[in-house]
Amino acid sequence: MHFCLIDLQRDFFEEISNDDETHRLTGNNGCASEKLYQLCDATVVPEYRDLVRRFLDVPTLAERLKNEEYISTEYRMCDGSWHSLRFVAKKRDEAGNVTHVLCTVRCRAV
Repeated sequence: MHFCLIDLQRDFFEEISNDDETHRLTGNNGCASEKLYQLCDATVVPEYRDLVRRFLDVPTLAERLKNEEYISTEYRMCDGSWHSLRFVAKKRDEAGNVTHVLCTVRCRAV
């Protein structure tokens, strides 16, 4: 399982924990949008990439989580495994807008 914290206002992520393969692909912090798209393009099968890229759109996450505690999607990886990706609202500002999310990725048992 892979966990990272994303600051939506700064478009910045910090890894909390990960497996070795994911760590090699993303590093341990940086621009969330860039790294998430790079990871998607390198590991997700072509027929799911558009769906995953739309789901990873950092600028729209706050709005998509406005009335939700989390959102999730599932997709197939290039190695044939299925993964589940979830964004969880971690912190909100005084107006209730999401400012930070926890991103989790886990391999789904088939």
